[in-house]
Amino acid sequence: MKRKKINPDEEFTMGDQVFSYSISDGKIKLRVIGSADVKPAKPKKEIAIPTEQEVKEYAIKNGYNPEFMWEKMKGYIAADMKDSRGNPVMNWKLKLNQVWFVPEHKIKEPTQSNKTTVSNFFQKD
Repeated sequence: MKRKKINPDEEFTMGDQVFSYSISDGKIKLRVIGSADVKPAKPKKEIAIPTEQEVKEYAIKNGYNPEFMWEKMKGYIAADMKDSRGNPVMNWKLKLNQVWFVPEHKIKEPTQSNKTTVSNFFQKD
């Protein structure tokens, strides 16, 4: 930390208080002047809580299982939009992308072999 010389009767701050000092009869007298102008804290961003429809539409749009994604999002909502480490989930879409949008949660397209149709359902082996 860089030091600065402070002259007697010059104001200085320590923490959130303003002080000055004087020297009289070889003694240092410290005088509290008042509170320093502290910068106001930044307003906290509002955390958007998604609706079931928003989550499911976003999952479908990206090709993922909407029911599974809604179940995961309900867990975050129940935890006041905090993840398992206690960090706030500021952007729910980003959380789904980074954590839950993995291949095993993709919507599986029916293939010709596992498609059940009326004609092959009644077909005898």
